[in-house]
Amino acid sequence: MQTYSNYAKCEFVNDNIPENVIVGFATGKNHYQEYCFFGKDFSKSIIQIYPDDKINDEHQLLEMNLEYLIIYKDDLFENLKFSKYVLIAVSPDGNMMIYKLSK
Repeated sequence: MQTYSNYAKCEFVNDNIPENVIVGFATGKNHYQEYCFFGKDFSKSIIQIYPDDKINDEHQLLEMNLEYLIIYKDDLFENLKFSKYVLIAVSPDGNMMIYKLSK
């Protein structure tokens, strides 16, 4: 069950990330419920990227087998540069970005 205020974020994530994948989740200073990101049948694995600066180590993200990244807008994540992950979606409010591992 989710609160109404989270509905749009949950739908955004579930519309852009398929079931049965491993997802990294970076929030920075923001705190967010990720419960709804597990999907309708709980088939997504959600892994918190912590400490926050780990998001800048793409090699480590790849070692964690992360297929998708959900990144919440934060000053810590302003200048992300990935070679293997591609930005595929930005939430309508601009606060969340989804990256996908390119194969």
